[in-house]
Amino acid sequence: MWRQTSATNRAARRAWDPGSRWLGFVHADAGRADDIRGMVNAAVEQFGRLDILVNNAHWEKRRTVVEPNEAGWDRRFDVLLKALYLGCKCAIPEMRKLRGGAIVTLSSVHAYAVSDAYVTYQTAKAGVVHFTRQVAWDFGPGSIRCNCICPGDIPPLSHVEACRRARYLPLGVRPKTPGQERRAAELRSNRLA
Repeated sequence: MWRQTSATNRAARRAWDPGSRWLGFVHADAGRADDIRGMVNAAVEQFGRLDILVNNAHWEKRRTVVEPNEAGWDRRFDVLLKALYLGCKCAIPEMRKLRGGAIVTLSSVHAYAVSDAYVTYQTAKAGVVHFTRQVAWDFGPGSIRCNCICPGDIPPLSHVEACRRARYLPLGVRPKTPGQERRAAELRSNRLA
């Protein structure tokens, strides 16, 4: 669930500037159909159309398969996987009106790897990869593209800078920054993707 901070308050004030073309923040629980429908409707109201959907939601507590109760398991999958279904279910009809659009889903390297006590996250992220393939297969012929990004570890910028100053980067590690992940999403939503 979205949390309000001073940075988001500043961004929201800037977003609602009368000259702005940015929607701003819409409070939405990614696991609830009415909230997602409201988010899509707000974008269509503001801009008159919906060209791009970025599916990126996260809620997780590290647990093994025997630790979460059923309600906790369901809640994790509501946010990690069901949210993609809800986003596409609401956005694709709007994109069909335009005869095209772009959907970017965010998975993780954890879709392909395992680590300790991360069962729901890793299972859901593997599902995101296949969900993306299926949406691309079903709606690609209608010019609605769907691509997936599987980022790895994104250390805080302060950590990356400290490593650079110390001239220490582990062999084979190229730290990613939030800006690089944003650029990847921009490229995936491009009509040439």
